[in-house]
Amino acid sequence: MSEWLYLDTKPFQSRVVLAADWLKDCKHVLDVGGYRTPITYYLNPDKHRRIVVIDPRVHDVSLFNMESIKGRWQDHYFEPEVSSQGFVCLGIEIHAPEEDWPKFIRFIDGCRRAVIGVAVDHIHSRDQFARIEAGLSRLERKFTVSMDLSDNEYSKEGAPPYTNRKLYFFERKQDGKS
Repeated sequence: MSEWLYLDTKPFQSRVVLAADWLKDCKHVLDVGGYRTPITYYLNPDKHRRIVVIDPRVHDVSLFNMESIKGRWQDHYFEPEVSSQGFVCLGIEIHAPEEDWPKFIRFIDGCRRAVIGVAVDHIHSRDQFARIEAGLSRLERKFTVSMDLSDNEYSKEGAPPYTNRKLYFFERKQDGKS
């Protein structure tokens, strides 16, 4: 499972479908860690939308307004405040130097909407999510979806790691606070 083939299963793809629906009105979307199931497959092409997928395992590709960049998010600069920007990371497990965390959190906090996926049984994922959420001042959590993704074809040979997931959906606060 070194290629994380279970990410291609319908249960795991359902995470991306939910995230794409939440981000469908965003004109710019950054997908961190989209590797096998990037959000580009689930958002309708739009000549006004720009989607960037960053993952150390993805192949560099530019097609229309969609880009896949092999690398780490901290190696690229992104404007922290674009009014119609969206962010998605469906398996939060960021490996970054301490000094990069404030930039990452500022970027997320500057978005209009965000979806962050957490592997509930993975302490590293839970801790990173707690750190991100604690740093958000302009976004508020709108809802959470809990998912048991263990019923997939890889479960027959032993469930893939971390099938107990939560998706957290955020949106910019409407009350004018910043």
